[in-house]
Amino acid sequence: MNQHLDVAEQWSQAPQTSTDFYAHSNISVYEISATPQRAMHLPVHPGSMLRGAFGHALLDRYCLCSDTAEHDPSCIYQHLFEGQRADSQDGIPALVISPVDAGRTLQHGELFRFRLTLIGLSDILAQAVLSALNTALARGLGDKQVPCHVHSIRSVLSQVNLAYRGVRVSLTTPWLVKHRGKQLNADQLRLHDVIIALAQRQRKVARHFGLSFDLPDNHTLLALADRLPCTVSLREVSWLRQSSRQGRKHPLRGVMGFMETGRIGQEDADILGSVLANGVALHGGGKTSFGLGGLAVSSL
Repeated sequence: MNQHLDVAEQWSQAPQTSTDFYAHSNISVYEISATPQRAMHLPVHPGSMLRGAFGHALLDRYCLCSDTAEHDPSCIYQHLFEGQRADSQDGIPALVISPVDAGRTLQHGELFRFRLTLIGLSDILAQAVLSALNTALARGLGDKQVPCHVHSIRSVLSQVNLAYRGVRVSLTTPWLVKHRGKQLNADQLRLHDVIIALAQRQRKVARHFGLSFDLPDNHTLLALADRLPCTVSLREVSWLRQSSRQGRKHPLRGVMGFMETGRIGQEDADILGSVLANGVALHGGGKTSFGLGGLAVSSL
């Protein structure tokens, strides 16, 4: 028997310690770096500010409706930015903004970053949307309408690595999750609630855009959460969201922090992996269109 295995054979016989999972192939994620043309304050939760600027640019470019309060079913702007509404429910837009940098004063030329997720768009329409983003930033951000220059746009892979020894699930922007009509606070939110919120959001996205997500049912996901040991470090956050359309501020509150799991078996990782990978791109919970419900996953 050969006692000197070659490298490939040694690798194949080594115990697997983690697995990579990826978001659905019809989901594209871009990281945008931009710079203000003069000093600018980046809000603690800038998703609403970024969305507002983007919305105006998309409306000017893609909406041909005679009445913008009641868009035509074929309106590209509505598909991209608002989503078709049914039964008084919020629509599901084809884009999601994920703030990366927040809560600081930027000097002229200083970089800030955010991510943009596009759902089910052709390459041509995706490039048109990114072009509108250039227009939105050049027009200006915030109350003082500070013009910004796009420094770079790069495609990024929405991928998570689930280490079997455990993972950290970070709530990177505030989460708004309700149970039986009541919003959960930091003391009440559990891994169970986060997983179910992610799955529910993904089911809605899949139905709306005609995508095929291989999602476990809620019973399977809750049983998995029951099996996983988990430590939680969460906090309450509150802030005011400025609505330029309504000309007033809206108080909001949510939960941020992280959850760390204990050891994850391969079978459980296979159940959870795609839910988390899609969740990083699509967010979870309420008001995802304003950048809330952000998620990051890292191995322990």
